[in-house]
Amino acid sequence: MKEKPTYRELLEDSFPEKSSPLYHRNADYAFTAIERGTQIVDIMEKHVSIRGSRVLDLGCGEGGVAIAFALRGGQVTALDASPERIERMKVWASEHGVAVEGVAGDALETGLPSGHYDVVVCNDFLEHVRAPQALAYEIQRLLKEGGHLYLSNLNRLSIFGFLSDPHLSLFGLTWMPRWLAKIYAEKIRRRTESYSVFVIPTHGYLKRIFGKAGVELTSITSENPAEKILNPHLIKSGPKRRAMLAARKLGLTWIAFRLLDSRLNQLFLDMLTYVGKKRA
Repeated sequence: MKEKPTYRELLEDSFPEKSSPLYHRNADYAFTAIERGTQIVDIMEKHVSIRGSRVLDLGCGEGGVAIAFALRGGQVTALDASPERIERMKVWASEHGVAVEGVAGDALETGLPSGHYDVVVCNDFLEHVRAPQALAYEIQRLLKEGGHLYLSNLNRLSIFGFLSDPHLSLFGLTWMPRWLAKIYAEKIRRRTESYSVFVIPTHGYLKRIFGKAGVELTSITSENPAEKILNPHLIKSGPKRRAMLAARKLGLTWIAFRLLDSRLNQLFLDMLTYVGKKRA
């Protein structure tokens, strides 16, 4: 009898050709998802006990974050638009000895019960949603009164993201209007057949749409921008690392530190990360 394929085998079959410049980036991101999820669980456990809590991971992707919550004792539901990803996630969860309820559906109209979840996770997902305000309202509906949100996504203002965007490694893409970014990514650079990023938010934009929906956001960060300025070799992206090394050679790092101490410090944050709480 033929053995069932492993998660790794299923995932690698889903990737584009291994000659693609994005292959290793996609593979590394997918296979380290549980490790990143564990960091998120650690953050959320400062606000709510995960064991026994109802957790919903919206836009779960390959499901690593959902599995990390399940490993910590959460009752986890994971939603993604792709049925194939949901099936792979179930295989991966089984390999780790946990069960995660998988739902293939629309994050804007989940059909899941109102006021049901202690924790909702929205990690690296909001920028792929056509209507972020509608997503904020849906998250508010799903959360229990006093329930918590983990929210993390790209920062539109990031200088590092401008030098090399996290999705396609293209210069300048994150600061372009979407219509131009789509043409540049699909037609000019031919890096993807379908550019799936819709809105790359700023801090003010996120505070506004979630505040309107009744979810108060508190900004948190695990990034240390000063460390990147002092030690460019720690920067994984080639274009970003070369730019910072050039700034050091030209004696311009003092400008970066001055900006870091000003209101413009968000220019050095790759990600905007928050813990939110549903207002009573």
